Amino acid sequence: MSRGAVNRPRSAIARPISAIICALVVIGWSLTASGQTPAERSMKLAQEGAQHFKAKQYLQAARKFEEAYRLNPSNPVFLRYSGRGWQEVGHWERAKQLLERYYQVEKDPNRKATILKHLAVLRNANGLVIAERLRFATEAYPGQGLELDAGFAFEKLGEMQCKQGKGEDGVKRLNQAKQFFEVARLSARTPGERMEISTAVKRIESKIDKCKPFCADKLDGPWCADAKTLITCVGRKAKTTQTCANRCTTKGIGQPGKCLAAITSGGTGPKGPIPTAPSSGGALKYVLGGLLFVAGGGLTGFGYVQATTANDELNRDIKKAKENKTNFTYDTYDEYEADKATATYMFYGGAAVAAVGAGVLVWAITSGDDKPAAKKTTWLLPVASDRHVGLSFGTRF
Repeated sequence: MSRGAVNRPRSAIARPISAIICALVVIGWSLTASGQTPAERSMKLAQEGAQHFKAKQYLQAARKFEEAYRLNPSNPVFLRYSGRGWQEVGHWERAKQLLERYYQVEKDPNRKATILKHLAVLRNANGLVIAERLRFATEAYPGQGLELDAGFAFEKLGEMQCKQGKGEDGVKRLNQAKQFFEVARLSARTPGERMEISTAVKRIESKIDKCKPFCADKLDGPWCADAKTLITCVGRKAKTTQTCANRCTTKGIGQPGKCLAAITSGGTGPKGPIPTAPSSGGALKYVLGGLLFVAGGGLTGFGYVQATTANDELNRDIKKAKENKTNFTYDTYDEYEADKATATYMFYGGAAVAAVGAGVLVWAITSGDDKPAAKKTTWLLPVASDRHVGLSFGTRF
């Protein structure tokens, strides 16, 4: 074996070591030439961040102050300004993390007190506000890397709504999360980022399948929700649910079917709220309300007729008296007053009974006896707009 063959492995090892040493020498020379320590560099970044904040360029300001803190973590003021910048951007989750950390490390009680009003806003923000603020931020700062965080925020919100039984709302939020992830994938810089986003999209699709109501993708007709539950879908909404005493047809879950044995009422399917059959109490309300309304209306009409008759008889008696005739209906005025009072009581009493009957009917209609039992709101309640949440709370430091 020649000497050159023996020395080649050593030279192969020496080359990368020499390259690393040269790189370190160049970096060290550059730092020495610039004459800036990390503390000086962080102060320069903070000055640039302050200029951005003054110009209402909040995203640039937040990132400058956050980088300044990374270089010089001994100065908690950088945390404060970075958190305030993210709050103005609309990334409230990030802002809360930074301002909470600032509140813990800041020693000056006056500075701590002045940040509490901002922390109070962030601490009280619910998942919907946080997600919507991030959505507004992606519109104000497109292509700045906020879409990925918005996707995670909407995923968290959608998952929470699914667990609360709000299937339609949960699916809506999860689809929004998927859209944000798709946008983020277009701007991903590395294969690792693209792989992470693809995994997130698949995770979202799985959550949507589990969250959406059973009838969301079913046409009208009875379907086997599981081995013992039969659901009738009308207009892609669950109309009735039947629990099979034995089992649903053997075509499989999610397939058209029927119960193979006797049916018992009630039961719920595995996906989303499913209505039950109307209770007997609902029919009783309708009967009672109808009877009261009819009886009250009849009594009111009878009282009106009686009052009209009494007035007519009194007018005839007055006319007879003027003509010196006899055979009066009322020999005294007190008799007329008694008949008139009776008629008045019947009129107003009947009106009150009819009003009660109408109220019972309205109660029967709006009480939800013929609506899904799991539904917690009614059509009488207003729905707040999603765009009226998460307003900005000032622009000062």
